[in-house]
Amino acid sequence: MAKMKLSTLGVRSGTARSQFNEHSEALFLTSSFVFENAAQAAARFTGGEGGFVYSRFTNPTVSMFQDRLAALEGAEACVATASGMSAILATSMALLKAGDHVVCSNAVFGATVQLYATILSRFGVETTFVSPTRVEEWQRAARLYGAAEELLRETGMGRQSADEAFVMPLVAKTRAALGDAAFAEAEAAGRGLSYEEATAEARAWLNDCP
Repeated sequence: MAKMKLSTLGVRSGTARSQFNEHSEALFLTSSFVFENAAQAAARFTGGEGGFVYSRFTNPTVSMFQDRLAALEGAEACVATASGMSAILATSMALLKAGDHVVCSNAVFGATVQLYATILSRFGVETTFVSPTRVEEWQRAARLYGAAEELLRETGMGRQSADEAFVMPLVAKTRAALGDAAFAEAEAAGRGLSYEEATAEARAWLNDCP
């Protein structure tokens, strides 16, 4: 099939016509779907067989939208959510785990700040907020945590033991060190924190940990 132009993709891609052969995609307003028998219903609900189950999961209208958006973006697949915050939460839950550290712009949507600062932190995900326009703040935040993680690996401790003994105390101290005064000092010196400096600071903090 010849490659379609962007305008054509926006109109035609993802279309899955029903038995009525409608010209444009139909809007499926149903909440649920009919199954041939109980066995098919069980197979679909358990993921053993493909097919639509419940519109809160997906339905043909949403599926067409996802396929069309993926085609427009040149992506392999797309997942549609009910809101932007749903998309951010879904991405975070898919990629993050306890002990991870996020460096985030302090100019993002307010609810995103609340998600990372107060909600995900309850599950062991720490976040450092930095200025979106100051590259040195991003470098400093990433290098401090990266250096600390490398030191933890050097100890040969298990992940859980390392988290309890070092990671959480280090994160707390890192966040404290990334205050306005520290950034002002770094800017006045006209440099970002080097990897060697970050390693030295992390090693000093490691020695202070109980």
